[in-house]
Amino acid sequence: MVDRYSKRNSNIETLRIVAMWLIVAHHYIVHNVDFAGMDNNFWDWLILDVYFRNIGRIAVGLFLIVSIWYLCAKNQSLFDSCRRIWLLERELLAYGIVIFILSVLVSQDNLTLQSIANAFLPLYTGNWWFASCYALLLLLIPFIFTGLQALSKKQHLQLVFISIILFGLIRFIPHSALSGSVGMSLFVDFVLISIVVTYMRWHVGSETIKEKKVFFLFFGIGAFASMPVLSYLSLLNIRFVSSLASSFMNAFYTSPGFVLSLAVEFAFFVVAVTAPKRNCFFVNFVAATTFGIYLISDQIFVRNYLWQRIFSYSEFELLNSPLLSAIVAISIVFIVCSILDQIRIILFRLTIDRHPGRLFERIYSKIIVRQSV
Repeated sequence: MVDRYSKRNSNIETLRIVAMWLIVAHHYIVHNVDFAGMDNNFWDWLILDVYFRNIGRIAVGLFLIVSIWYLCAKNQSLFDSCRRIWLLERELLAYGIVIFILSVLVSQDNLTLQSIANAFLPLYTGNWWFASCYALLLLLIPFIFTGLQALSKKQHLQLVFISIILFGLIRFIPHSALSGSVGMSLFVDFVLISIVVTYMRWHVGSETIKEKKVFFLFFGIGAFASMPVLSYLSLLNIRFVSSLASSFMNAFYTSPGFVLSLAVEFAFFVVAVTAPKRNCFFVNFVAATTFGIYLISDQIFVRNYLWQRIFSYSEFELLNSPLLSAIVAISIVFIVCSILDQIRIILFRLTIDRHPGRLFERIYSKIIVRQSV
């Protein structure tokens, strides 16, 4: 176990931790039963209302960038993708079924056809939207990567620019014909990020990224600083300007592929990937639980219990400080869920992870044999 964690670049693993903490922070604001916004204190408004409220999708994009960066370092076959989906589904089922049973024990009202489907068919029902989108992306990645690898460096760069302009910018301008359903838009975001990350990994490289670090930081900091400005402009009654500002703030809130969201995400990522490589067992140990933190805290029963009862804005308040209360609540949820996922990891290693994926490999090999016959 020690060897497993010591092999990872802790700079990049730190991004997973930061991203997941920000995702929990986003959930604290948007799912809190009685959080009505901050009007009295500038710093509470800036951090809670502007940044924590709208940074969730940026954190999702950052989490995805790290995953794609590792995936595109080697060839991905359909077998590899299906095996990853299989292992992902086991984790979803573990949490889905356990939390479903607990919810039914708490109240029989939680026993519904939808809750049963969410527990036993989590990828299909989208019980966790990120997991469903990621699984769909994994399924298509062998073909996406093969197509992208067939492009020249110039063609790949052209595709990056066209994709960002069409799906990272024009899609979010009011009355654009490119805007669509939220679910489909999120998958488009995942593909867009994959196109950009693969270009950086295959055609740019760490050294060139390091040389252009200032460029990434300039646009990332600028995009990050634009959020309170856009938030303020959206409240004014200035024709077109307020409408555009409101649309851009909604894009921050809903899309990891929005051009300004991308700027912030890649600024974070470039800082990590260009820093001297280091290995910290504790950082990598915690980072291994980040996806589990999401699965536990954002399961609908747990989510409602956390943000509508235990840590509701009106009930959980420290030193009359909304910001301090938020930071403490978010950190408690993060730490507790991390510990719970470590327990899950240990239980998996003692049982079904002695030979992870063996059952899938047998099923897959039999399917291949039948097809060949």
